[in-house]
Amino acid sequence: MKLPGLRMARKRNDLTQFGLQEKTGITEARLCRLETGRSAPTDYELSTLANALGVTQEELRYGSKPE
Repeated sequence: MKLPGLRMARKRNDLTQFGLQEKTGITEARLCRLETGRSAPTDYELSTLANALGVTQEELRYGSKPE
């Protein structure tokens, strides 16, 4: 499952993958796999990333808030 909103939210927060790794403890390699869809996030990762980036889990999943 690709997370189209992950890269957008990370860029909006002016973070590199390394910077996001420092905020969340999720490795750069794992973040890369999540951004490109080569791996699906766990519930914990999704929650952690949403909290760190100040977005909802739905925004990470879909790239914007579903209507």
